[in-house]
Amino acid sequence: MSLSEKVLWNDIRDEKLGFKFRRQHSVGEYFLDFYCAKAKLIVEVDGEQHQMTQDHDFDRDQYFAQMGILTMRIPSLDVWDAETRESWLYRIRETCRSRTGAPP
Repeated sequence: MSLSEKVLWNDIRDEKLGFKFRRQHSVGEYFLDFYCAKAKLIVEVDGEQHQMTQDHDFDRDQYFAQMGILTMRIPSLDVWDAETRESWLYRIRETCRSRTGAPP
């Protein structure tokens, strides 16, 4: 895992958001940064290298969307700003809630 992924993993592991996430989970030929099976949500931390792989990432996201799995992409720099990271954690939690029907 990258340093940004480790920081985010510390915030979502052990059901800290109320949902179980797996890290480095594989689905088909792909390895996912983080995956919540109950919510069918992939969370990817995208570093600078993703600027050059946007077409591939789009195809990958569409592949998962056809299976009903949503991909949420977080720029790695957002993880380092505490306020921005908190905003992303809120969005992750609320997305999980809405996709599972869990109460707010």
